[in-house]
Amino acid sequence: RMFGKRVGLLAGLMAATAPILVIESKLAITDATLTFHLVACQFSLWELAKRPSKWIAGVFWVALAAATLTKGPVGPLLIALAGLVSWWWGGPTECWRRLRWKWGLAGFTLLTAPWFIAVGIISKGDFYRVAMGYHVIRRMTTGIETHGGFPGYYLVGSLGVFYPWVALLPVAIFAAWSRRRSNPALGFVLGWVVGPWIFLECISTKIIHYFLPAYPACALLAAWAVDTVARSEVNLRRWPLGRVSIALLTGTGIGATVALLAGSFVLPPGLRWPCVALALVMGPGTLYAMERFQAGATLRATQSLVATWAALLLIAWTWLLPAAEPYRIAPIVGRRLATLVKAEKAAPMMGAFKPPDVIYYLGQPATVLESRPRLREQARELGLIAAPLTPGEYKVLQKDPDLVIEVRDTIEGFNVERFRNDTIHLVLIRPSASALARQSKKSNVQ
Repeated sequence: RMFGKRVGLLAGLMAATAPILVIESKLAITDATLTFHLVACQFSLWELAKRPSKWIAGVFWVALAAATLTKGPVGPLLIALAGLVSWWWGGPTECWRRLRWKWGLAGFTLLTAPWFIAVGIISKGDFYRVAMGYHVIRRMTTGIETHGGFPGYYLVGSLGVFYPWVALLPVAIFAAWSRRRSNPALGFVLGWVVGPWIFLECISTKIIHYFLPAYPACALLAAWAVDTVARSEVNLRRWPLGRVSIALLTGTGIGATVALLAGSFVLPPGLRWPCVALALVMGPGTLYAMERFQAGATLRATQSLVATWAALLLIAWTWLLPAAEPYRIAPIVGRRLATLVKAEKAAPMMGAFKPPDVIYYLGQPATVLESRPRLREQARELGLIAAPLTPGEYKVLQKDPDLVIEVRDTIEGFNVERFRNDTIHLVLIRPSASALARQSKKSNVQ
């Protein structure tokens, strides 16, 4: 609706064949749900920019409340940052005045407050200490769970997770920036992309799916650029940064093809033929799209990339991932942790290593290892804890005189989230005799 039906269709096809959007929609994490709610918020804002509507304003506040219940204050924060940059760069402003703030805030509070009050009472305040102290403040100030990152992390990361459409973003962003004053939709979408990006680059903990709510806007920009170039009947290379886009498309595609072919030699036997199939699709598909872009057949090139990546994702989902299942470390850790918890009647706990698959195969909730002082308290309260620890965590905790750490199993395997081989120790954690003696003495004194 922002740029017309053809751009909307192209953006939908790009989103449907973008690796990160496909993968995150299948994982048991909240970021895909958050993205759904925030897209509803952005859609409502755009519609309100064109006309007042109490129903659309209501959709905005309901979606914002759902985003807040999904992942706390990050949803409203991302919307506010996107709106600020959008206003700065010429996006529509009427939408903010049409939100019916009095009734909207009342409805937002009515939807969110009961849950936040109830969880605060039930958890005796622990929810807020963990949610705000650990998951908000600590993530912003330190790189927790081995998820630190370098400046420009999301730009570099997008080359892998939003390819091939990321290759079109240099020309799309430059063209949108140049035309933002004459087309408010461009300022709106640029704000949607750039506002969250600036904020996420400034915080210490960096994970690529934090940027997920902005990728639909990236797809819109890429689709708009393709449509605009096609209508101008000019070779993409003649546009500013068009050569950069072609180079990114070609270089990344060839590099990924070579990596897949190399994987067919070094990976376990069950993964070799899927890698060969992926390489045979990616290489020719990328080269054909590059040739079509250079020939000025922009729509044909885009259609070929859609077909190529639909085939790649189909092969990956139906062949590569099932073949990789025996080598993935998360399901192995989850199953063995479940066995250990049941056999020892221990309380499960997760440290830095906590992919969603572990919780799925564990089959029950698990507490989070926040800090050593808190772990000492939990060990005294729970008596016996079973946890998967990274070698670094194990090295630190085994030196703690108040804890006894017993390694029951060591697992090596491939970590899909980090795209590397990992080693995980399954351990039992209990308070040391000296810690129990001090606690008993303290209780007797009281």
